Amino acid sequence: MPIMIYKRDSIGKHLIKANRHTRLCYQVSGADKFAKAIEPVYEAVEEKNRDYRNAVYTRYHAHDTMTLQNSRLDNAVRTAFEKCKQHDRQNPGKAILERLFPGRVYGHLVNNSMFKESLLVEQVAIRFENLGEEHPLYNEAAILRSFIQEMRSAIVLFNTTEQQEKEALTKRALAMADLRKQYETNYLDARKELGKAIAKHLFPDNPHRKPESEEEVSQVA
Repeated sequence: MPIMIYKRDSIGKHLIKANRHTRLCYQVSGADKFAKAIEPVYEAVEEKNRDYRNAVYTRYHAHDTMTLQNSRLDNAVRTAFEKCKQHDRQNPGKAILERLFPGRVYGHLVNNSMFKESLLVEQVAIRFENLGEEHPLYNEAAILRSFIQEMRSAIVLFNTTEQQEKEALTKRALAMADLRKQYETNYLDARKELGKAIAKHLFPDNPHRKPESEEEVSQVA
């Protein structure tokens, strides 16, 4: 019996074996029906693999955006901290740094998880707001909140793309299962209609040397 396509096989092996099988079917008299039976299933796998690859790229891009927004939020915190230090130098009797940044540090904010930092920085924004609208640093709260919002939007986008990637992977796996089933069905039907000797020639063995094309066949895993 020819080597079938197995669940453990890569997406590349799924596609290249089905592609070779299809080409062979068009070269053997009376076997073109098997090519036509597997072609739409093969194309569905290619489509789902493209969708999955695009979903992976989209998640990468969303993560990059999230990282960039996190860096901007970090810098906003540093700027706010420096403005407080400058205020205290100019107004020694009205020092506020300790009040806004307890312990006179901000490292625990910028070095925290990207997914948690906005919650901590929001507490800093609230402290700035509590200075009162007449205070010269009151508007720092709005500045921080704008960066917080950008950060949270980036996180929401990343979480969405992460879920979309998982869904795309599941759909690809289902399409691959359909391809494996059709490949085996083609063999059983070909053996019945054409005989075992001819049928085996429609299903290629694995090459002795792994072709470069197999590495290039839309693999994302």
